[in-house]
Amino acid sequence: MIDYSKAPVELPEEIGWHILAGKLCQTLEIPDLNKRSGFKQAHKDFDAIQKRLIKMFNAFPGNETVQGGIALIWAKLCSDGMLRDRLVHEGLIERLLPLLGSKRVRFIALRLLASIGNHAGHTTRVRLKAVTTSLLTLLDEERGDDWIEEMCAITLCAGLTSVLAEVTEPIPLSSPFPWARALDSMLDLAAAYPSPDDNIFDYATMFLVVAPQALRLFYLENERALGFLCALVHCESMELRLQGLQGLLRFPLHVAGNNKFDRYIPPQRLMKEDWPKHIRELFAAYGHERCDIPLALSSEHEYKTAMWIAGEDLDLVALGRKVYAVLIRCELGLSKGTFLLKTTGKPYQTRLPFLYWEDGLEHCAKALRALGPDAKFAVDGHDVSALDMADALTAKAHLMHNRPDAACAVALAGLARNPAELFFYYAVGLAKASDSEEKLKISRKGLTSARMPPAANNYLRLGLLMNSSEHALFLAFEHIEEAFRGLVPWGRVVALLKISLDDSRAFLRDAAPDNKNYGRVLISELIATLALEGNTVGSDLGKIKASIRTDKLERLKICDEIAHAVYAPPVPTQFLLGLEAFIKYNAAGCVDWASMIKRLQSPSKPSQTKIPSAPEGDKDLIEWLDAETGSHRKPEHPTKTLIAKWGDDALALYCCSSCGNASAVLRKCARCGKARYCDQAW
Repeated sequence: MIDYSKAPVELPEEIGWHILAGKLCQTLEIPDLNKRSGFKQAHKDFDAIQKRLIKMFNAFPGNETVQGGIALIWAKLCSDGMLRDRLVHEGLIERLLPLLGSKRVRFIALRLLASIGNHAGHTTRVRLKAVTTSLLTLLDEERGDDWIEEMCAITLCAGLTSVLAEVTEPIPLSSPFPWARALDSMLDLAAAYPSPDDNIFDYATMFLVVAPQALRLFYLENERALGFLCALVHCESMELRLQGLQGLLRFPLHVAGNNKFDRYIPPQRLMKEDWPKHIRELFAAYGHERCDIPLALSSEHEYKTAMWIAGEDLDLVALGRKVYAVLIRCELGLSKGTFLLKTTGKPYQTRLPFLYWEDGLEHCAKALRALGPDAKFAVDGHDVSALDMADALTAKAHLMHNRPDAACAVALAGLARNPAELFFYYAVGLAKASDSEEKLKISRKGLTSARMPPAANNYLRLGLLMNSSEHALFLAFEHIEEAFRGLVPWGRVVALLKISLDDSRAFLRDAAPDNKNYGRVLISELIATLALEGNTVGSDLGKIKASIRTDKLERLKICDEIAHAVYAPPVPTQFLLGLEAFIKYNAAGCVDWASMIKRLQSPSKPSQTKIPSAPEGDKDLIEWLDAETGSHRKPEHPTKTLIAKWGDDALALYCCSSCGNASAVLRKCARCGKARYCDQAW
């Protein structure tokens, strides 16, 4: 019978904690925790053991010797992932709170909390939120103690990022939880240990990069935090640059819109002539007749003329050929309209089988399809089959009537017959409801396999370049977290960024200044440049102001002017708002964090994550990327062993082959005899 009325051991303070824990285990009849058999017995008798530990812990409030020894026993039990989760579920973290105030015992509690933060799953880490205020107070009291600061940084980062992962809306400034204080503390830690080789800096940075989405309002109140993210973009390490950009892109996520552009522009909006001088000069430098708006107006006139001629001669094949020629030359040339009486201005039905012009495309396609597979017509110096023309017109008709799935099906059927028809790739890229990887592949295949038009600024080619650039950039940032965890090769991230940069620069080189997507692609180019070359752009952003017929940042403003005047106001996308945040807070960030940037420009040792260079040349790059496509899926955890060590005591525990948790009671796979699984993964 255990007597809880008096201290079970009377040992002087200089006696080691592990000896003390061993004495407590003997007194409380707890199995030997230096052996796997002891952990197996602890699993079997968990409820009874935990009841005895809690009773003894509660019986001696304020007794550092007893409570510290029991905390160490709990720490040893937490080496087993399944026992750790049960202990946390039953209030372990809350019981450790009083120990944080004791200078003699707090090291056990801090290390145990950090261990939970490092090894536990999401549900368990969320409960670390309970110690936030105590840890923040401890950081204030023990400033400069790097061991305490490291344990606190690990625990705060693990607990708070897990909490923020469940937040769906920005947390209000009125929240009773000390978010502002946590943000300041993490910034102070990052400033105190500005080295990529320091765990404190790593964990502080991790929190500061993850938090902007949920703590948007707190970041707006604390410009030092946004300046920190901007400063990371100037670092030598690509890992840090990408982390800084990640944070800046998370910051506007709750207020960002989707880039769904209305592809129909009323003709009267294209007839604007009173452009400001700086825009007229831009048009003149490019060649006014080559610009998109004049091309759209002339193509629309050509399209209308063809419709009126067809209204008289009823030749749907000739009309289909003319419409196809306009379709592959200009996106905005096919306007919506109908036949109007000149006297009354009212619509009237001709002898054609359609009233509205957009409905005529499918009738033209039917007429062309009736000519059979051998019929061909010359277009821009190439013979194009009537079937390809018919499918292109049908796909365009579906897009004009907002039937993207139908357009995709027609375009894919066309590609199966003729993989050289550029419009099919363009239509699939617009309509295909799939992930970014599929859209990137179709865009890249179109750019390398399709027959290119004679004009470099053709909207079909430029559209594929834009899609390729945007989807490659999106995928690169999507894979960053996986790359840090070793689930995706870093080479894939680099290749995607290089594709985005190369294709966006090709677009900007060839596109007209009034191209409606110019600003959108310029944003992708700037972000890819910062990711790959941010350490060389300078605090004044001199490199990204390099000439594209004008300063890039000024060019963004011009694109905005043109969009408002002719097309539609730019959608505030995540990329746009993230870039604007960087431009706005960069100057102050470079001043506030100048010493950190200087330290991080010359790391004391090579980066732990080796980021390879991507191959040069478009063809080699794409082949290399395709070769890695199968290697970025999450691999199974190999069966491995965790060495749980507290003082001189060490114990080897097998890790679950699925979730990675260490435990003494994993079940061995009956088939291979090597893999081991916990109950949740069995």
